Amino acid sequence: MFERLVDLAPGEGESQPFLLHDRDGLKASVAAELAALLSTRLSRPLALPPGQDRTTLDYGIPDAAGLAPGDAEGRAAFAAEIQAAILAFEPRLETPRVTLSPDPARSDGLMARIEAHLRCGDEMEPVSFALALGRGDES
Repeated sequence: MFERLVDLAPGEGESQPFLLHDRDGLKASVAAELAALLSTRLSRPLALPPGQDRTTLDYGIPDAAGLAPGDAEGRAAFAAEIQAAILAFEPRLETPRVTLSPDPARSDGLMARIEAHLRCGDEMEPVSFALALGRGDES
């Protein structure tokens, strides 16, 4: 959703004041936002009091450098962190479910599979996204 705050052509007039997406454009936009969210590391430990919502200062996910891809319990805990970030920062997705598995292409990496329902106007469409996570992705 942050893409709506960026003007790629400042000074040029716009025929429509808002960026509108068709169904495929909407999916591509969500995929890009998920990639940005999952490649951004929290700049501070996330320790919110119960009932307090995350703010833009809490954008991103924790660093998982110490997580071994083969650690199923650690992957489940990290998947819950990713799910919480998606719930906080990608409102176009409903009921996201995140699963992590070792990335067969990278011994130190993980693959995140995100399944959710995408709000398309008045309709809800099931979607899934697969994103690679790894030590080379940290921002």
